[in-house]
Amino acid sequence: MKKGVINVLDLGELSKQETKRVLEVGGTNVIRADVYGTHIYNYVMLDTKSFASAMQIVEFAVKDLPLNNKAICYLIAGVVLPNGLIEKSPQVPMLNGRNFIEMTKAIYDGRIFIGNDMDGGAMGVSLLLPNLRYFINVVLGTGTNGRIVHEGKIICKGEYGHIIYKRDLSARLCHCGLTGCYESEIGGWALEKKIIESARILRIEIPEGLNPCCFLDMCFDRGDKWAVIMYQEIAYDIAHYFANLQSIAHAPVFVLKGTFSVRGFPLIEKDVRSFMKDGMIIRKEWVDEIKFIISPEPKLDSIIGVAELEERAFNELY
Repeated sequence: MKKGVINVLDLGELSKQETKRVLEVGGTNVIRADVYGTHIYNYVMLDTKSFASAMQIVEFAVKDLPLNNKAICYLIAGVVLPNGLIEKSPQVPMLNGRNFIEMTKAIYDGRIFIGNDMDGGAMGVSLLLPNLRYFINVVLGTGTNGRIVHEGKIICKGEYGHIIYKRDLSARLCHCGLTGCYESEIGGWALEKKIIESARILRIEIPEGLNPCCFLDMCFDRGDKWAVIMYQEIAYDIAHYFANLQSIAHAPVFVLKGTFSVRGFPLIEKDVRSFMKDGMIIRKEWVDEIKFIISPEPKLDSIIGVAELEERAFNELY
């Protein structure tokens, strides 16, 4: 049983409920779990490389279903069309052009739903923090994106992480196909490349087997000048990103998730706020109004949320 979720029931009690099977395909992992409300059990996580084809992922989704399974819900990082077609999955290219709904129908006779990972995360936060009426949900992890939520409904879906930010010679090519978007600057994969490049130029050796981002944190903690400068650059880029989001939404709360949100952002929050107010936003007081919090279940909120989205879709409420 997956611990740490509010009000987790024991397996005996959960087996009496109508659960939903959720399968999340992210950047490096495929996660499978059975969901009832905000409760999760039978949590399994495998490396994406364990699967040779999209069909193997579908077969994994329907394997060992609970007796009272109500639906299968897919959660995909990428562009998903209403008919279930995965138009673009930048982090898992073998999903491109695949229709998980049609593929699942061949081996499963029941309700099937497919949603975007950002939608699931935003809805999950709304369920876990029911008193939070209006907020922006932002991921700062392998990639970056966001959703604006009001009164339990996603009111603005967009590709915030793929807004063009840089057009000069320093602009980087993103997995999405664009050059210079926010994700190509502050996405985890982009930061790793920057760290490796900086270390090579400065002739600094990154220990074998150590994640470059973890190495940056170590160097920052001991005050290495190059690491401090790099964190300042990251703070500036995130400030620009957040200033645009706040200028659009004027939200009192930013709910953050993703590895960098937990480990890196607290180190630079003060700098981010300072940069935002230094010519990035017309209403400087809107920066002071922001409360930055971490999702109460950053690794599970999207799994919880997509099950709720399926229910709303089935009842024609979503």
